[in-house]
Amino acid sequence: MSTEMAEGNGYPLDSIRMTDIQESERPREKLLTSGARSLTKTELLAIQIGTGRVGANALEMAHQILEQADHNLYNLYGMLTSGLEVAVKGLGPAKIANIISCLEIGYRMRADKQEVESERKRLDNSDKIYNYIFPELYDLPHEELWLILLDQQGMTRAKVRIAVGGISSSTADLRVILRTALRMGQPAMALVHNHPGGGLEPSRDDDDLTERLYKACRMVGINLLDHLIFTDNGYYSYFNNGRFEGWL
Repeated sequence: MSTEMAEGNGYPLDSIRMTDIQESERPREKLLTSGARSLTKTELLAIQIGTGRVGANALEMAHQILEQADHNLYNLYGMLTSGLEVAVKGLGPAKIANIISCLEIGYRMRADKQEVESERKRLDNSDKIYNYIFPELYDLPHEELWLILLDQQGMTRAKVRIAVGGISSSTADLRVILRTALRMGQPAMALVHNHPGGGLEPSRDDDDLTERLYKACRMVGINLLDHLIFTDNGYYSYFNNGRFEGWL
């Protein structure tokens, strides 16, 4: 009986059934409780295999597959997509399709990440914020509230539409904004909402919401860079008009 060990685990894989492994240590359950980063390559691959065969559980099969690719997922992807045989008993077309699709998702995610990185902008003044959000708010017949999240270097990480159809100074709006910002985990943000009628003057509700948000952000360690009132022909900036200084 083989006594080879899985990557990072201390048990002979083919000597036990998957159901005999402590539930918290089974790959799928471990992923759900501890996150995908906590799993080894063998464990991740075992999830795609699903079920093992007589004499070898999914972990052992995953270990055997990786051995043939020198424990390198890129090598494995090349072998499977080029039609090279991976000689592991019990590895049929359905399991191979699962593995290829999983590796392909990872490949495409990397490409998507590069695309996102290339589209990031440094927003270090109100003009850049206005130009960045312009495509989202131009010529809208209704009011929308958007949140722009930025990293420590002032590079955009995400833009999120928070509300449609007007804003108010209610605590509900404030909670949604802060919850979104905290969930995204970025240290800085800018708020933008449009005035479809074209007026640049902030309303009392605009002022109230901005002041509440500015003070709340200071308490939780988020830097509110600006709040812009957007129109198709220009904008009003709370920062440029020195409004934040009175709330320190």
